[in-house]
Amino acid sequence: MARRVSAFAVFVLSALCPLGASAGPFEDARDVAVRVEDREKERKAVEQEARRIEGLLDWYGRLARMPAMGVDELSAKLVVRLRSGEANTLILGESHGNAAEFEAAERLVGSVLASGVPVGMFLQEPTEVRDHVTGRLLEPRGIFKRPDLLERNAVPIVLMKHHFTPDRDVRDALAAARPGVLITYTGSVHTAPRMRDFVIGKLEMRDMGWGRVAPTRPVVEGSVKAAGRRPLVVAMWHEERTFEVILNRRLVELTKGATAAEWPRRLRTLEQAWLSVMAPLPASPPVRFVKDPERSNFYVGIAAGNRGLRAVAAAAEVAADPKFAGWLGGSKIKVFAADRIEIAPFEDRRRAYHISVGKGGAERFERAVVEP
Repeated sequence: MARRVSAFAVFVLSALCPLGASAGPFEDARDVAVRVEDREKERKAVEQEARRIEGLLDWYGRLARMPAMGVDELSAKLVVRLRSGEANTLILGESHGNAAEFEAAERLVGSVLASGVPVGMFLQEPTEVRDHVTGRLLEPRGIFKRPDLLERNAVPIVLMKHHFTPDRDVRDALAAARPGVLITYTGSVHTAPRMRDFVIGKLEMRDMGWGRVAPTRPVVEGSVKAAGRRPLVVAMWHEERTFEVILNRRLVELTKGATAAEWPRRLRTLEQAWLSVMAPLPASPPVRFVKDPERSNFYVGIAAGNRGLRAVAAAAEVAADPKFAGWLGGSKIKVFAADRIEIAPFEDRRRAYHISVGKGGAERFERAVVEP
């Protein structure tokens, strides 16, 4: 079927290229008009997709653009506010598994201890520890990596029993604590409503290893305030986790309903939109801290991570495979998943994306694409 283009585009280009003249070696005015309209549609599609990504980044995206401070500057601010009595509780949180956050937490706690501000108790989330040979469950330990800092300063360390419902843990800790600042240390999702709402509500990361977490779960800040305390909150979060969730969500949405010919174009749209959103974000040091402009007691630590398009690149490799086009035929993609997996040899810690595409029914086109 002949491609329709706007009459105005043809008129303008015909005026520029009169009958008998050529717009180029192999193009007439109509060909150029088609290309102009295609580029305009692509531009609008990229802008629309960028707005969707911005909407998913939400509050976190706004914070990521704000002026940031390093861990030493934040430590100094916290000490001033704790020493003055403006606050008497320090709620710290990590995203789990990030070495830069472990180090930042160590420096924050170490600065408070070194300042001479009295610390009455350190209350922390426990973690399971197993014997690496037998797999036997050992005595649980806390998630803070440097208990020796606290022990040297004779600060009592208590493990939480119910960090998903912390009211009782906080009450018991305060009843047993010495006079001074209470420091709590948990996963960031347990620190404050703002962080819980973003991770559990906006990102929908509800399966946190202990079953699906309700978006209304109590958090430490609420328990601390209920006990009459004045908290400061520092919640650290690995930006790569945010970006992976959002990128994967958009990748799934854009892929569903695509034909073999449409899919590469949709992937290019996502790539261009993603790069346009990421470009203004400042490069992070290991962890950069910003204060929430709407809450004077709340700081977020943004841990640097990969902002790339690894899942999209893996999908594009599958989309370009002639075997995939032959398998899909004239059908549309109904089901899509891109899951990161570990591959052998284990020591290399190399990863791949397992791409799975369905066109209806149980049949799947599956392929593992190794990360470069």
